[in-house]
Amino acid sequence: MKKMIAMLLTAAMVMGLCVTGCGGKNDTKETSYAVEAGSAAEEVAKEKGYKYNSVSSQADALMEVASGTSNAAIIDLLMAGAMIGEGTSYPNLTYTEELTEEEYGIGCRKGSDLASYINAVLAESYADGTMQKIADKYGVREELLIKQDKSEYVASEKDSDVAHIKEKGKLIVGITEFAPMDYKDDDGNWIGFDADMVKKLAEKVRALVLDPELPLTTATQTLLYLAARSEHVDKLLRPALESGKIIICDRFSDSTLVYQGLAQGKAPEEIAQLRRLGSFATGGLEPDLTLVFDADPAKLLARRQQRGVQDRYEQQGLDFQQRLRAGFLQLAEAEPQRLQVIDALGSQQEVTAKVLQAISRVISGEK
Repeated sequence: MKKMIAMLLTAAMVMGLCVTGCGGKNDTKETSYAVEAGSAAEEVAKEKGYKYNSVSSQADALMEVASGTSNAAIIDLLMAGAMIGEGTSYPNLTYTEELTEEEYGIGCRKGSDLASYINAVLAESYADGTMQKIADKYGVREELLIKQDKSEYVASEKDSDVAHIKEKGKLIVGITEFAPMDYKDDDGNWIGFDADMVKKLAEKVRALVLDPELPLTTATQTLLYLAARSEHVDKLLRPALESGKIIICDRFSDSTLVYQGLAQGKAPEEIAQLRRLGSFATGGLEPDLTLVFDADPAKLLARRQQRGVQDRYEQQGLDFQQRLRAGFLQLAEAEPQRLQVIDALGSQQEVTAKVLQAISRVISGEK
């Protein structure tokens, strides 16, 4: 079903080419330019009749200028913003001239409804300022962002990529290591403008499930949650664990077992299948400790109703909340060493003391 990438989405950014050197205007007839082989920069150098030296990457082009082998480099504006000027590896270099610009977007197979879905997320992220915040975080200039027109997701009636992703429970994204768009931090985690936008997409998938106005079957809810969790594990949790960090996570696979399984009255074989799907989505990752904060569902539901905000689960009423409680207590009874029940109606000091005691036992290796 999956075909090769052949379609460009609505662009999120403009990618420009600029001349980078030690300052001042360059005499193009005498200047020697360093360019990345096979890139748009090399094409521009050919078209303008520049003297140029082809190297393997834009980073190498900057090294050519710094070493004096070339007088200037033609690189992306994004690369220039991240790698030259004060506070960078090349503080004495600056960009002197903008040459071209081209749109930068996300590729999907031709005719894919995934393009429609991502365009809707991009449009919302631009409108609510999220895209600008991410750009500011990574030093991407505001003028490089393209205004995203309002867009709504339209699902394909057949051969839907979005439905395929929901079914598989995972969205696989291909990237190229290129700061400030995609690169690894000191702990080996993928960060950057693109990486953070992908995380935003995963968050939207989870929000889609909670929207009470959107009719979703239990199976669809489950697959959407697993897709978001898989992305969360691969991009954040597993790299953090591998670097030796301790993670505190609000809800994980146990919640899916209860919300989409036990509280729905699923049969034992369906619960077993749900466990297998959850293990697949997380790559077998399981919490060392799950804290179940237990309280009277009637009191908790009344508290939420007073706040005036309810998601699709809270709108299902007290009976469903009681089934949720029973489901979590059932899991805790089956795995008492991993799931510990905390009385959530105690005082703040009492609840805090019990939580710290439970966490301390896990950290110290006690059973």
